[in-house]
Amino acid sequence: MPQNNSAETLYDRALTLQRQGDWESAEQAYQQIIEQEPNYAPAYFQLGNAKLVKQEWQSAIALYRQALNCEQRYSQAWYNLGVCLENIGDFEGAIATYQQAITYNPNYAIAYNSLGSLLEKQYKGEAAKIAYQKGAEIQPDSITYLGNLARIQFICEQYAEAAANYQKVLQLDANNINAMSALVKINQWVCRWENLTADLEKMWQIGISLIEQDNLQDFSVFDFIMFSPFGPDRIFAIARYYAKFISSKIPQNYFLPHEEEGNHGGIAPTENNDFVGAVPPCPPRPYDTQNNDL
Repeated sequence: MPQNNSAETLYDRALTLQRQGDWESAEQAYQQIIEQEPNYAPAYFQLGNAKLVKQEWQSAIALYRQALNCEQRYSQAWYNLGVCLENIGDFEGAIATYQQAITYNPNYAIAYNSLGSLLEKQYKGEAAKIAYQKGAEIQPDSITYLGNLARIQFICEQYAEAAANYQKVLQLDANNINAMSALVKINQWVCRWENLTADLEKMWQIGISLIEQDNLQDFSVFDFIMFSPFGPDRIFAIARYYAKFISSKIPQNYFLPHEEEGNHGGIAPTENNDFVGAVPPCPPRPYDTQNNDL
């Protein structure tokens, strides 16, 4: 029986190899597809992904553009092109391509979130808030999207809305100390003192539990200790935990555990946070490998 070497069959084989981590064999298969069908957009797209995972940004950009030459409405290619442009510092180009991804897929939640992050980095708070809001509407159970929306709402002085979204994060993850820390700071900022002692106690217990499990990377969540009713015993206790922590490892985002001037209510970015601080860095974006548009 003759072997079926149609583009679709070859693509399925290549995708299987890719998912198994054999990128070299997958790339060869995608190249074979292009030799057969030069306008087969998904092959260019996945070749772009192969370059993206190796951080060969310019090569990936060229391949994603080739995919878009074959199929302009390819929203995943637009999104991954934006990821590459962001990583080479072309933020305006990345914003434009994220917007194109959204144009062709209005329910593309991750594109809204990435767009919001870049707009926020450029201090375009209202535009960032709209993008985050849309992402959270599409994926209302995402801690990342809710946390980002809550943070930008706080920055825009929409304290009630920010608090409501941090509460939603806590409904999804009752032990999310980042959301709890932000919520406590909001309540302190607006002088809402009811139940604050109970919230601070819960934060303390969760924080200490995370330390004991070696899962706490960011001691800024204990900023509240400096302004809490717990007294010197808790301050000394956290000092001991902190000293033990920094004697064993220095996290990449290392800084002394106090609130930085002008960073009211922000959460410092760490590798384990679901959402990041008031002006987030440009993190490596997750890229899309699917071909749902085609």
